[in-house]
Amino acid sequence: MKHDPQFHEPRSSVVFRYTTDAIRNSSHTDTSLAQAIAEQYMAEVAPGERILQFHTGSDADSVERAIKANGQIIARIRNGTVKMPVDLEESWTREQQQQAERLDAAAAAASAQVMAALEPIRPPAEIKPRAKVSWKGRLRPSNADFSRV
Repeated sequence: MKHDPQFHEPRSSVVFRYTTDAIRNSSHTDTSLAQAIAEQYMAEVAPGERILQFHTGSDADSVERAIKANGQIIARIRNGTVKMPVDLEESWTREQQQQAERLDAAAAAASAQVMAALEPIRPPAEIKPRAKVSWKGRLRPSNADFSRV
């Protein structure tokens, strides 16, 4: 009896799925994530070894155009128009890992604040009665007791 073959999801699909989740659950937009990936890629891969050529800018206008162009490059890779180069995958997943660590740290801090707020209010410490000094508890004889002697 032959079993139907089971196919696994390609690595690029897994990366894109996690990227979509990261964008949805963070402060990143498509453009800001694309710029972070481009910066990570350019920092890690030697210029002569790069398969993709991300754009950089020198003044405000050219930086803005470069950010848009880098966003388009990442968008083409995400929608399947262009295959993801292997050297880009490492930068891409490292950026997601760093973002996940930042989100974990923020979640831990928020959780600590919530737990502190939910901690029950402790009643004031119970005041224990003081030990009495032995001579204060004795009765002193009155003057009438002295007259009988």
